[in-house]
Amino acid sequence: MVVRPQTRRLLRWTAVLTASLPCFPVIAQDDESWQRIKDAVNTEPAWAEGELRKLCALGDDHDGEAPMYLAIAILRQESGSTSNPPSLERLREVICFSDSALRRDKGLVAARLVRAKASAQLGDLDSATEQCRRITELVQGDPKFSDVAKAAADMLDRLKPWSLSLRLSTSYDSDVPRVGRNVAAPQSFGVRDDFQFGSGVLFDYRAVANERWGFHLGGAASESWNTSLKAFDEQAYTPFASLSVRATDRVSAGFDYAYQYTLLGRDDYLSQHTLRPYVSLRTAGSDQSTVFYEFNARRFFDIPSLTGTGPLDRTGDVHSVGFLHSRVLTSNTYGDVRVELGYRHENVSTRGIEYDAENEVVTHSIRVPLSPSLELSVTSGWTWENYKRRSTFDAARQRRSDFVQSYGLALTQVLNEHASIQAHVLWTDDESSIRTRDGTDLFSYDRTLVEVALVLSF
Repeated sequence: MVVRPQTRRLLRWTAVLTASLPCFPVIAQDDESWQRIKDAVNTEPAWAEGELRKLCALGDDHDGEAPMYLAIAILRQESGSTSNPPSLERLREVICFSDSALRRDKGLVAARLVRAKASAQLGDLDSATEQCRRITELVQGDPKFSDVAKAAADMLDRLKPWSLSLRLSTSYDSDVPRVGRNVAAPQSFGVRDDFQFGSGVLFDYRAVANERWGFHLGGAASESWNTSLKAFDEQAYTPFASLSVRATDRVSAGFDYAYQYTLLGRDDYLSQHTLRPYVSLRTAGSDQSTVFYEFNARRFFDIPSLTGTGPLDRTGDVHSVGFLHSRVLTSNTYGDVRVELGYRHENVSTRGIEYDAENEVVTHSIRVPLSPSLELSVTSGWTWENYKRRSTFDAARQRRSDFVQSYGLALTQVLNEHASIQAHVLWTDDESSIRTRDGTDLFSYDRTLVEVALVLSF
């Protein structure tokens, strides 16, 4: 674990205090008063904290139990929520007092547990995992510590360095090929709407996770099958890596990389690399703002009727800059209502000329807990696509401009700790300025997607 300057000062203060304990007079505490302070740790943690600080300052540490209970009292008050996150300095205090208790008595397993919880909230998952493993070793087979052992085992399960999720879905798509609304579906397609079945897997491995650094590796794979439009069956494979660093208590930065290889109708369709450096700032409460730059290099493979060559070649790069801001609007009985707003500017440069563009994208989402196990999510997005060249499709050879809007509604029902059901409806409308010589709106379409999915997490 990387120790910051503020933490070093706090550790030095704790070390000096502990080393000087014999020099202080000891307050004689009768058993009744001491028991009242211990009981108040759970019922009146703020009062208990004050009394325990007095005892520790005057050297009456009750064989290490006083700093242990002091750490518990502080953690009780700093349990935090998404709308009121814990103070990082107070969490570091919890760790210092827990360490002080453990220096007096390494067998105080409750001190190890509270230290593990504080470390986890600080993001130092490696240290939290080590403390839980140490608890398991110390109390193995001892019935007196069965509750602490179970809490440590549960925490170890939540802190495991890997996660795996499986997704099975069925859906209806009203416009699979995205052809213009007044354009007849090509004879090779026959129809434009279809039913789909999908599956996916996501794996993530936490290689490093301490108070300062985080590094993840993982991969995802997904596949969808259409009942009729086999040419649009899709497979996607996506390995990824993510590096993050906490610069200060409020500022963090990171770098994400992903590679995606997509097949369409069993043929090679798209290969793309995405790089995304970002900086995040945590402001008041749980508000968080993130600014980012994203570079996407994509190569389209040649599929007759779906990809173009020459002026229609879409292979190229996309440079984007943008920001995301999330905050808790309010809280209800079941949790926090969180909203997220986003904006990005995209510069699309291709080997051809037809699809070079400058795009503006605005996104919005809100999540509302409806019960302890049911959550509603509402999403919306608006994209203004401004193409740079005169279009070869337009009757008047005008520059193309599209306005794309989408609105989504999703419900997630948690069944148990490993399974949930998601129901999702998404409506998309693309209004394009392109009108061909025969009067067709080649790129304007409406699309409705309805999906139900089962998600298994391990």
